[in-house]
Amino acid sequence: MACANPPLKEMNQAQAALEAAEAKGAARHAGDEYSAAVEALQRSREAVTRRDYRLALNDALDSRERAQNAARLASEASQQEVEHLMTRVTSLIVAGYARLSVAKLANASGSLLHQVTVALTAVEADLQEAGALAEAGDYQTAQRLLNEAKSRMNLALGSLGQTSGSTKSEDTESAV
Repeated sequence: MACANPPLKEMNQAQAALEAAEAKGAARHAGDEYSAAVEALQRSREAVTRRDYRLALNDALDSRERAQNAARLASEASQQEVEHLMTRVTSLIVAGYARLSVAKLANASGSLLHQVTVALTAVEADLQEAGALAEAGDYQTAQRLLNEAKSRMNLALGSLGQTSGSTKSEDTESAV
């Protein structure tokens, strides 16, 4: 028995699932699954134009399932990235306090010490905020915040490295 009408409800659900997956970064983190979902929805639309509504329904359902899977994979990957960044920023904070102590003993300028202390305090606050965002499932905002904090921390560590005469800080990183 063939379907008498186009599966518009299922196609709309597939489209909504694709949009939700895209918002979670599925194109980046689950590219194959996301692409398969896009292609299945396109096949569904093509089947509707041929009035093959059974095939259109099957492809719409396939698209929705793949899009939901891509969204789940993207969320898991984003969560792992945030956890990695939180660990890295925490390590940079620890290194910052250690380097700050050394700079104090080396009689670094008061303004530099103040600048680094302010940076450390701000990065600690960002780390806490990112943790709350991640807990709420907002991995993209947490990731952005952590990347900004990591950059600020690397700059602060770099400025401390210049006061001790070193040319490259062991604690800073060029890419993570």
